Amino acid sequence: MILNKCQLKRLSWSWNHRLDLCRTSIYMDIEFISPQLGHLEFMLVYIKTPIFGRGDLDVLCTWLVHCTALKELWVIVPEQTRSFTASSEFGLPSRQLDFPHLHTLVMSQFCCNRSDGLVNNLFSIILRGCKFNTAWHCFWIAMENLRWAGDLSVDVSEAATLVLSQIDIRSKPEDCPKLEHLSWSKGGFHQLESAFESPSQTVKKFILNSLCMKVKWDSLWSLLTNLEELNVMYCMTDIRSVCSQKNLRKLALPICIIREKEGSDSSQTSESHDIIQVVVETCPNIEEFEFTPCFRCGSENEHTCSKHQESSFVLFSKWKNLRRLKLEGLKCVRSGNFFMQIFKSCENLESISLKNLGLRGNCNYLFELCSALKCCKNLRDFRIEQPNILVTDRLFMALQRCPLIERVCVISTENSRLSSESSVINLVSGAPKLVFLYIWLFRLTQVACRQIRRCISERNNPALHVTLLSEMTAAGFCDIMQLPGIHYFQMREDVSRVATRACNGKWYLFCK
Repeated sequence: MILNKCQLKRLSWSWNHRLDLCRTSIYMDIEFISPQLGHLEFMLVYIKTPIFGRGDLDVLCTWLVHCTALKELWVIVPEQTRSFTASSEFGLPSRQLDFPHLHTLVMSQFCCNRSDGLVNNLFSIILRGCKFNTAWHCFWIAMENLRWAGDLSVDVSEAATLVLSQIDIRSKPEDCPKLEHLSWSKGGFHQLESAFESPSQTVKKFILNSLCMKVKWDSLWSLLTNLEELNVMYCMTDIRSVCSQKNLRKLALPICIIREKEGSDSSQTSESHDIIQVVVETCPNIEEFEFTPCFRCGSENEHTCSKHQESSFVLFSKWKNLRRLKLEGLKCVRSGNFFMQIFKSCENLESISLKNLGLRGNCNYLFELCSALKCCKNLRDFRIEQPNILVTDRLFMALQRCPLIERVCVISTENSRLSSESSVINLVSGAPKLVFLYIWLFRLTQVACRQIRRCISERNNPALHVTLLSEMTAAGFCDIMQLPGIHYFQMREDVSRVATRACNGKWYLFCK
């Protein structure tokens, strides 16, 4: 009844059907709320269901057909565990969508699957509803293999954010004078250079995710001269000194840049030391840094690491403004001695993410990591995903020394156990700001899970979201259904946060 007396302008909702009965209820809601949908200017749809079917497509289109006043539309889809392939027998919904006032369109699907035909259909239907729009502020389309109809020609010349995924676009970056945020996934570097007739000073956020491109370090800075965020997902070569990039605040690089050449002399120093030193000196004001596997090289770096590479990571401690650090896939990590120097020097460090460090996933660096955590007085987010942590009690006890900790995610699915439930219970008791705790240990027993949940519930903290998984628990789609979206993407999936946020929103999006 309240909706009948007001004009609804903004609507954010999660699509998560479980029973066909729910669909009947939703259809009734549409009939009741449809007069208000015509006033909507902003809509965010988070499709939490892990199985997106034809019924889902029909219901969503039934909602959207009423939303003709929309200015912003966000559709966010996590990984689909199973989807129905669109075929000719299904076709598309008969009613066409129309968004004449839309200036911000964000459609992002994580971990795309080639069989996600109906999600693909949904995105294509929405695109048709705004094919004549020209006043774009943000145009973020991130889904692999999206069917882009030949008669669709989107004019993005006024867009400030342009993120595309293998789609045909008529405008070049040079034709977009307001462009500040760009993702490039087309062809080689010469095509990128030809897209800009002159060096760009307007682009501040840039994602480079072209499989065909090996970009040179100096060439990139010559082309984009005023970057604040840079995310390179594939190989980068010829890293050598260039002019200092003092505006750059966020940087994501592939770990293949420190691969040692066969036969190189590493007795005194390593090539990786020189490369990291160049990166640190070129970008002195980094606040967020991600060092993750190259999408092209994959795990090849495992066979080319040397014992001297790990010692070069201490150079990251020169980034005094560092707030967030993400390290993944670095097989050269053995002792973890560099953690103490980084954590001690980077006093503003708020977020730490570690994944698959060391050979065969053995967490040999646990002792040094736990010792270094005592220096992290401003740490808020901590995430570790390591196959073999063995005993995790030391880690939970170390996190108790971080007074501002808010979110903790510990995943170890091959060889890990918890000796005493008290280490987790004491962490919760001693962390008043904790709002998210996710623990998935291979040898965590059901008895221990029940004991921990009972003790936590007695503390009556409704803001705390706790997930405990053991060897008997199926994760995956259960996480999608149960975890709040922000926590799911940032902590459980640990998506990249460099140049992947649209319009200063809270969501970090898929960009490949």
